[in-house]
Amino acid sequence: VHALIYPDRRGEGYGLTTYEDCPRLNFSLIESENDVRFAHKRGFVAKVEATDPARLKELTALAVVN
Repeated sequence: VHALIYPDRRGEGYGLTTYEDCPRLNFSLIESENDVRFAHKRGFVAKVEATDPARLKELTALAVVN
């Protein structure tokens, strides 16, 4: 497990967070995506408008640190 993907408690969409500060993901890498409302500069959390499981997986894949 590297990330948690969960319904946003404050509104529509989902939250994406790293699991136990996993260094393999950096959600700040997806901040320029159209459906990302917020991505923390340190990369541990993002809030997205996406609800489609395929898009959520795509956003998570885009956050992988090479």
